Amino acid sequence: MGTQKIELSEMLRFDPGWIKDPVPWLIPYLDKEQIIQTARIQIEFQRAVQAAHSKALQQFESILK
Repeated sequence: MGTQKIELSEMLRFDPGWIKDPVPWLIPYLDKEQIIQTARIQIEFQRAVQAAHSKALQQFESILK
């Protein structure tokens, strides 16, 4: 039986990628202010996701010490 070697870095890899807009067809129907508001919401959401990832990395790093 063959055993495949898996690198530890690959086992710990977590990359959910960017969250896509679930309703891109809606954009043509929005006015400029609504589009800007939507963009601001998406940016704030990405900041929150990055902050959560950063916190998780810090906690993981503290475990390794």
